[in-house]
Amino acid sequence: MLLLALLALVQDVPPPPETAVDAERAMAAAALTEGHWSALMRFAADDAGVFTDRLRPASLQRLRGEPDQPIHWWPTASYVSCDGGYAINTGTWLSGTMKGDFLTLWRREPDGEWRWTLDFVGSLTRSRDPGARLLVETASCAGDAATAFRGSGGSSPDRTLRWDRQPTQIGEELTVSLWDGERYRVVANANTRHFDVRRRHDSAE
Repeated sequence: MLLLALLALVQDVPPPPETAVDAERAMAAAALTEGHWSALMRFAADDAGVFTDRLRPASLQRLRGEPDQPIHWWPTASYVSCDGGYAINTGTWLSGTMKGDFLTLWRREPDGEWRWTLDFVGSLTRSRDPGARLLVETASCAGDAATAFRGSGGSSPDRTLRWDRQPTQIGEELTVSLWDGERYRVVANANTRHFDVRRRHDSAE
């Protein structure tokens, strides 16, 4: 009887999300039922941070409270490293009369769970129509991305998905690039000129 009970408990445990898109959608759904803060924390990696208007990763522990109105968001594109261990989702968010874009960096942990490590909510200079069909692009495994990689930005361990920050005339920009087998192709730009709806609950200045 004990064995049967244990088996039943195991069967009731949902499997980890298959993709970063699945994880994004699960977190968005959880935010509406269990609270925005709780959902962010449950899906966050230990080293997770939220980009503020100056592109500084702010500790999650410095965020406070719930948004004034629920935030609805959904991915419209996902860019995945060749090894499948990292992905960057971009998409659209809505909160009352406010709306904009988001960018989330996800990492697949050794236990198979997807955890987000960086979150930016603002405006993407390269964004997709909110009603467009989901785009999923995986980096090429051909060529030598590790040799071609230059700069101080972050990347997946296999160097096929990268994210770089650079100053602009209006602030700063986070650029996401995907390896195509010969070179890096820019697939998304997050612009810090536009502001983060969640930063109202960041106590740090």
